[in-house]
Amino acid sequence: MSNQPRQTKVFAALAASMTALAFVLMSLGYNPPAAGAFCLSSYNRMLPVRQAIYSLNGVELADWDGIEISVISGNGNNKKLFDKCQATGHFIICNGQIGTDGRIELTPRWLKQQAVADQNSQDGVIHIIVLAGADTAGPTGFQVRRTLALVELLQRKFGIAATETTYPGQFLF
Repeated sequence: MSNQPRQTKVFAALAASMTALAFVLMSLGYNPPAAGAFCLSSYNRMLPVRQAIYSLNGVELADWDGIEISVISGNGNNKKLFDKCQATGHFIICNGQIGTDGRIELTPRWLKQQAVADQNSQDGVIHIIVLAGADTAGPTGFQVRRTLALVELLQRKFGIAATETTYPGQFLF
């Protein structure tokens, strides 16, 4: 029983240090870490994939029977390219140069459940545009994961068969 006073002292010191640290952290307030290679703060501010689909309050859902994914190369903060993508797609997966890497942008066409007005498009097909950087060969790994998660939820929500989803050649899994 000679260890009893030592254990009590260690426990008391641990409790005091944890309490002091808690007060220090509370006094600093909420300051998320700066974005870095392993920082999740920017990821946590993104629209969850599930919310991208289920955020259509009061809008009658269209009958979707296919998904088409395309990759478009863009560079810098090219607003013209982004505006074009909004007119020709339902979802835009950003590349880090235009929006945060992997960010899912809902276009006005998706919010209104409108088909894409393009002569090469079929009615009833959901168009997902993945913005690849001009200096990269294709989408980033994070873009691929977010796109696959979005596709999986869309397939489940609308009963779209996996065979009705088309991926471009440079879209690597």
